[in-house]
Amino acid sequence: MRGLVERDVVSHYLAIVAYFDTLRTPSDQRFERRSGQWYDLTVPFKKQFYEMKKEEYLKYKLQDLKNQQSLQSKLKIE
Repeated sequence: MRGLVERDVVSHYLAIVAYFDTLRTPSDQRFERRSGQWYDLTVPFKKQFYEMKKEEYLKYKLQDLKNQQSLQSKLKIE
């Protein structure tokens, strides 16, 4: 249980670091930059994080974003 909590804390911390480091990035490039930076920041913690190649991870995150945007647009129409 402790390892799970520690992993989540590190994951959120790295997400916050990536968020603040990319605030000056143009808004249309932020998602890709933040996702890539988060992945790069997890490299030293490979035992704690699922091992997935960066290209595969970024493709997955982009598809997830598109799915979320699609669901949100459907909610606005209905």
